[in-house]
Amino acid sequence: MSTTAHRRLNLGPIGDVLFAVLVVIDLVSAFTLPAGLLDLGGYVVLAAASLAYLFLGIYGWKTWERSRSPRVARAYFAVQVALGAFIVYWGYGSAWLLLLPLASQSIELPRRGTLLVCLLLVGTIALPGLLPERLLASGLVPPDELASTVFLGALEFATAMAFVLLFSEVVVRERQARAALDEAHHRLGEYAVQVADLATVQERNRLAREIHDSLGHHLTAIHVHLEATRALYESQPALALNALDKAQALTQEGLTEVRRSVAALRASPLEGRSLPEALASVVDECRRAGLPTELVVTGEVRPLSPPATEALFRAVQEGLTNARKHAQATRAEVIADYTEAAMVRLTVRDDGVGASETAATGAGGGFGLVGVRERVHLLGGQVQVHTAPGQGFALIVEVPG
Repeated sequence: MSTTAHRRLNLGPIGDVLFAVLVVIDLVSAFTLPAGLLDLGGYVVLAAASLAYLFLGIYGWKTWERSRSPRVARAYFAVQVALGAFIVYWGYGSAWLLLLPLASQSIELPRRGTLLVCLLLVGTIALPGLLPERLLASGLVPPDELASTVFLGALEFATAMAFVLLFSEVVVRERQARAALDEAHHRLGEYAVQVADLATVQERNRLAREIHDSLGHHLTAIHVHLEATRALYESQPALALNALDKAQALTQEGLTEVRRSVAALRASPLEGRSLPEALASVVDECRRAGLPTELVVTGEVRPLSPPATEALFRAVQEGLTNARKHAQATRAEVIADYTEAAMVRLTVRDDGVGASETAATGAGGGFGLVGVRERVHLLGGQVQVHTAPGQGFALIVEVPG
């Protein structure tokens, strides 16, 4: 008779009080028997057996709940059923309420154990009829009504026991559901930690890509120009000075990239602004850098999710940075199109020298297009590039929103 750890009734002090109340009710009912059926010694025996039954029902039950040992369970129910049978028999079948807590406790056993205990309890109720001498000698039941009286008593007890079992099952299942909910909350907490760790790793990888592709590119180019300066210093001073100027310019651009990466770590570049407001600041920065740039917003502006807003902002930032650095453009344009209901399209266009097909796919570039594609694809959006040597460069980004 093994036990199931998760099937716990555990009514606590309330259960102990109910147990005691039923035992007291049965003791009181014994005093309603006709005078002379039980003498003082009989009442003392009945009270002692009832108190022993109550003591084991509270403390023996707690011992089994702590150990959850099948051997302790067998011993507990065997002793309690025997005590209950004696009390019912000695009280001429009147004291049967105290058997109901035992039926309730059996709900924690496996199904076969619960069934066996309940059958034994019904047999206990029928015991005065199975051993009729004491009951017939009392005159409480005529011999010709013995069978029907025992049957009706057993039926009454079985009905009450079914109600108790149903109530106990509801309590057990409610506790199981609560335990399952607590476990689910615990697992959700663990998953939240894992998601946060994964997000940290993804951001770290993104920054690593950005540093490698942008700052690494600048440092490599600076190294090449410094090597050229060393080689040309004596033979061609003018070319050496030109290479040194380029190295200095690349150093300044590298510092700009570092500042941008640090800003990305410190806070969102949007800083609570709407997307058009953030784009306007990038466009103004581009104008101050010497590239005439226009911002056009079409459709009714609506709020987007933070990831979508940042992806579009980063796309414009990267597109205008490339236009200043590499495109040799004379003008650029940024278009934010809100006209479609479920999608926002953003276009960054310049009239520069354009790029080859390899650069357009991002295969030959640095962080730029690769980073843009990664962000947008995570959102379920699309990135398109239209360019050719001598025909300018257009970056088109579409995100749901």
